Amino acid sequence: MRVLCGELHPTSVDVLSRPTRSSPPADANVIHLSWGQLIVPHPFSGFEVYINPEDIHYALYEECIAYLKAKFQPRSDISRLLANHPYRHNLSRFPPPFGTLTNVLVDRMPSPDPRKLQAINRIQVHATFDRRCFLDLILAGVLAVSVPRRTYVTRALQARLGDESNGGDVSDADIYRAMFLDLVAWLWVSESDSRASGADWSPMPWSRASIRELSQAKSLPGWPAYETHTALEGYLVPLGSPQIRKHELVHGAPVNIPWFGAPHDGHPFCPTLSSYVRLRRSGSMQTLLDDAAVWISAMSFGLLEAVTRTRIPESLLIINQRASSRVPAAVSGSQILRFLARWHGIMHDQAKEADRDAHLTHGREVARLLQTALHALDEEVWTATSMLVRAGLTMDDAATIVASVTLTVIPVCTIAHCIWDTLPEMKELLQETDRSPRLYHKTITTFCRQQMIRAGWCPNIVSRPFVNLGWSIPLFSHLMRLRPHIRRHPGEHKACTEDACTFYTINAGAYIQRHVDPSCNCAYTIPPLDKVQRLLSEGTVPAVVYNGTSLRIQPAADNTYVAISHVWADGLGSITEVGLPTCQVARIAGLAQQLLPESSGAFWIDSLCVPSDKDMRKRAISLMGVTYRNAAKVLVIDECIRAQCSTTGSWEDNLFYIGTSGWVRRVWTLQEGLLARELYFEFRDGAVDVEEKLGLKPVAGSSEWLDPFGDRKTWLSRPACSHVLLLNLRAQFHAAGERIGTVPLNTVTRLLHLRSTTKAADEIIAVSALLPLDVDALQEITGDDVEISRRRMEACLLQLKEVPRHLPMERSPRLDVLNFRWAPRSLAEIVISQAPFKDTSGTAICTDAGLLAKYVVGAFEVPVCLPWDCRVDHPAGDSVTHYITIAHSATESMYLLEAHMNTALSRSILFDALLLLDDDFSPADRHPVPCLAVRLGAARQPPSVDSSEPIRATYVAACILNTHRALFPDHIMSSDRFRPEFPSFRLGALREMRVLLT
Repeated sequence: MRVLCGELHPTSVDVLSRPTRSSPPADANVIHLSWGQLIVPHPFSGFEVYINPEDIHYALYEECIAYLKAKFQPRSDISRLLANHPYRHNLSRFPPPFGTLTNVLVDRMPSPDPRKLQAINRIQVHATFDRRCFLDLILAGVLAVSVPRRTYVTRALQARLGDESNGGDVSDADIYRAMFLDLVAWLWVSESDSRASGADWSPMPWSRASIRELSQAKSLPGWPAYETHTALEGYLVPLGSPQIRKHELVHGAPVNIPWFGAPHDGHPFCPTLSSYVRLRRSGSMQTLLDDAAVWISAMSFGLLEAVTRTRIPESLLIINQRASSRVPAAVSGSQILRFLARWHGIMHDQAKEADRDAHLTHGREVARLLQTALHALDEEVWTATSMLVRAGLTMDDAATIVASVTLTVIPVCTIAHCIWDTLPEMKELLQETDRSPRLYHKTITTFCRQQMIRAGWCPNIVSRPFVNLGWSIPLFSHLMRLRPHIRRHPGEHKACTEDACTFYTINAGAYIQRHVDPSCNCAYTIPPLDKVQRLLSEGTVPAVVYNGTSLRIQPAADNTYVAISHVWADGLGSITEVGLPTCQVARIAGLAQQLLPESSGAFWIDSLCVPSDKDMRKRAISLMGVTYRNAAKVLVIDECIRAQCSTTGSWEDNLFYIGTSGWVRRVWTLQEGLLARELYFEFRDGAVDVEEKLGLKPVAGSSEWLDPFGDRKTWLSRPACSHVLLLNLRAQFHAAGERIGTVPLNTVTRLLHLRSTTKAADEIIAVSALLPLDVDALQEITGDDVEISRRRMEACLLQLKEVPRHLPMERSPRLDVLNFRWAPRSLAEIVISQAPFKDTSGTAICTDAGLLAKYVVGAFEVPVCLPWDCRVDHPAGDSVTHYITIAHSATESMYLLEAHMNTALSRSILFDALLLLDDDFSPADRHPVPCLAVRLGAARQPPSVDSSEPIRATYVAACILNTHRALFPDHIMSSDRFRPEFPSFRLGALREMRVLLT
């Protein structure tokens, strides 16, 4: 940008006494300004203005000059200014006066194409610009420094300062004015380019959608052609009504949206988001924060009004708007819910009476509005197109606002689908809200997790993998309202991390059993050790019966006892030799008596029936599958479930509380729940057959099935967490009249997701009853915990022999074992994708020499070396992800390849081929494509298809091919490596081959 002349900032007397080419106005309060000698020779240098010193744009200019004086020394800091020009940053990196001036400058005239700049001449400037507008003087200056090419005024002054004969006439004021013009010119060009090449769907007037909508509106006389009415307080559905409860669970509950004070009231009704914004931006000077406020207003009030064709006054939805309020103003989520519930009811009734064509036309307009809003939310997540980040908000604050707006838009989408369920546009809209990944999904999951952690939830319970598991967005808003069970004090989870909860990390040396009441100090009840050991030696499961004073041991005959499933963190852990507090024994015996009154309340619990003796413990573990399979009933005892669940409460809440309990987070409890003949959970009001209550099996003694959810069945149809999968799998067997035997490995890995065990070596043993494994052989493996875990995984895969063909493609830490580097280190650590692999993807044969299977092989034209500048380290520190673009010759398409690998193995970042499950992938498909990065080495030229010998491939990394740009990380895509002219790695022809993966 260019120089301000010495006449720009003198006193009014000096200016007015200086001769000019035209006489100034007679008003003594008017000052005369021009660029003069600073941009000479140039046609624009002669443009001059006469303004009042109180001109708002002039006041902003003076604030900018004051900032520059405080930030830079006039002569020594010129180089530092030039090295840190705004093309490196966005508007939010500068004080508000710079952003406001730039905003209004671009509104006044965007930076034209450089070729068109050449044609702008002095006559055009003088004819177009207002000589009483200081903004036009700045615009003339930035045009001057942009013609014929981009140059720095400050740099020109720097050169003059170095010239002893010509530098004396350069004042400090000249330098600061030059700095100002350079900065503003750069910002003007940058903002103009950003608007021209940025947003497609934003409601702001420069987006492509807004330009298209506004041009269409001009061609529609009398637009809009329908009547509107105004909603008042009596219009809203009362809080606490059945309508509100149903809408919360089915459609979601909006949350409060921060309100920045945009002018909503006092304007005509607007049928589109673009007209809403254009009307409120016209005739006023917009700061960047003003634009952010208008964006929020358009995406809340504007969208609700346009969709419902109802005028909504600010007073109906905004809370805490008084100046004296200490709580920030917000658009009330509960008020929005009440409004939407009323609108839904009205539209449901009107649909039966309204003109069908008009009704369907309304539905199509609503679908277009909501599609635009969803796309605008996606764009708002990108830094380059975000109105909120542009206004100076942090990425976290911007994401919070996007999430809160989304939690209003999505319920509107689902309600609209209910009203116009026959419209194809509405079906597509509903698919869009569910389709993953959308960028706004990430803001929702992050926002949900942050809110739940603030409410006291353990970071491990509401970990990122948990919230990313596919909960529907309507359910997220409901989950955020649920409160955690507090065991001792509200801050008890402050020491917990996303990877571990302190309550479930058991220190055996310091473990203490808990009494029913903390004040209780009763003695321990211990079963007869010799009788327990004798039954175990005979291969018989022992059961205990409590007679009020002591425990009696008896063989656990089939279907005559209750097996207890619990987690040690609740204080029920022990061994036979130690026993349990008598109060706990009595309580458990009472529950067993209620469930099996005919068997005197016989029960089995590991704390009483598993001795510490090594051989006896092995025998008890070998019988674990039989123990739970033969029990008449399995009773889950978990403190969180007991404290939070009730038969009188919401079953949605009950189901979620079970899903966040310690019981569903432990590896050992998986087979205990799956193998149960009848599965009960201890609720606040006693033992409950949850499957019967959820309608997952017939009512006892009847062929009828309960349906507690009705049209809210989505809670069970979504694999939102492992307990839902567990209950759904059991329901499938109930429907077929069968019991669960062995379970496919692919299903076991899904069920193990988010579960953990104190000893990693226990994992395979803990699920051995679900898989065709020799548990005795697995228990004979010795070594330290890490060695036992590694060797048991290797032995498990060899025993299974047939494993899913996609297993190497699952994201997971890997074994560092010869010929087994493709194998997961742990089944529970496998990352569950949004679109899980199916059991029908085929099988592979696990051998000592590697994994043998048929894969589609695609070799690169040249080997790929993953660049370090495209590496992302994950927070846990045990894995890294590399990103590169690849080109596929056959489809003429570009893909983003994500390569995931262990940190310890990330040195092996050279590969020359990809293995895929099939060759059916297209850039039109939005879903990620799993694959493997491998080294073929000498086998890069594969043998003929008829060859009986497999090609050998060395595992490098599990990968994902992304075809949808929304998946590309912002910081990765901003790298020069992803510019179109950068040569991508090219993938050759694809061929199906037999592969030995090592």
